[in-house]
Amino acid sequence: YFFRGVTTGLNEAFILDRATKDRLLREDQRSAEVIRPFLRGKNVKRWRFEGAESWLLFVPWHFPLHERTDIAGASKEAETQFARQYKAVYNHLHSHRPALEDRNREETGVRYEWYALQRWGADFAGEFTKPKIVYPELALVPEFAFDETGLHVDCTVYFIPNRRRALLALLNSSVTRYVLNNISPAVRGGFRRFKAIYMQQLPIPSTSPAQQALCERLADALIWLHSPAGRKAKDAQTGLMIAYLEQWLNGLVYELFFPGELHARRLKLFDETAKLNPPDLAKVRAGDKLTALQELHWKAYAKDATLRAMLFDLKSLDVVRVIEDVDAAPTGDETPEDAQE
Repeated sequence: YFFRGVTTGLNEAFILDRATKDRLLREDQRSAEVIRPFLRGKNVKRWRFEGAESWLLFVPWHFPLHERTDIAGASKEAETQFARQYKAVYNHLHSHRPALEDRNREETGVRYEWYALQRWGADFAGEFTKPKIVYPELALVPEFAFDETGLHVDCTVYFIPNRRRALLALLNSSVTRYVLNNISPAVRGGFRRFKAIYMQQLPIPSTSPAQQALCERLADALIWLHSPAGRKAKDAQTGLMIAYLEQWLNGLVYELFFPGELHARRLKLFDETAKLNPPDLAKVRAGDKLTALQELHWKAYAKDATLRAMLFDLKSLDVVRVIEDVDAAPTGDETPEDAQE
């Protein structure tokens, strides 16, 4: 499944900075029930999230009576209960009432109340709080990241309710970039749209449980190195480690898609990865994670390391040369605003 984030219709009313969030909580602790950590498409990067902290007032249609099935259309009863039960949030939204009522006049005040989100994901709202893979609708290259903190996202972000980081590894691979570049038309600036209509066409190779586990350990390493904890612990070699882990994980994806071509050249990256035994970071103490990854890097990147030789030889395969025959890869740090149509 591919789900799209919420549409507020008026960001300045529903999206909060820290000062506003803290004020609403001071005024009424019940405000916490509708304040959710929030993410916009411009803040989603490869393996990570960046940008200023923000929060969303998650106010469904007919809130706080949104679970009732007998309400159809804007409800005065719902508004009365909202004002009574969540006074601080109601007053905050009321200060934006004229602009809120001016949203989509065919629906605001007709299908839903003036204070509600324009689109809130009625059929899948519960998925926001579950582990998921998130990605921006517009990007130059695949920029998929993993969230297990319950982030809510805006309408420039899609998400896949799935905790498999092996899938994340596949989505961030050169193969995915190649396929999407051939099915998703480029828009201004070379950006591609990652809409569900294109994502549904991505091929997914079969994988064994052992292969999935190895992919997930490398993906977890990249997720951690890009996390606040990983960035805080980084040293001068971290950048090289990240680049090599990306190359390594990309090699595993190539073996999943093209085992015949790789094995004909005796390139068995999964076997070699199993020998190197990447650490299961979930079982490593927080203070020891960087050291564990450094030890793995030293073994895998040594001049005489079999894996390093395999990854070098991989570049000579015809199928790999075709997939990677692209211009200098963008950094992925550009913003998509200029690509909007």
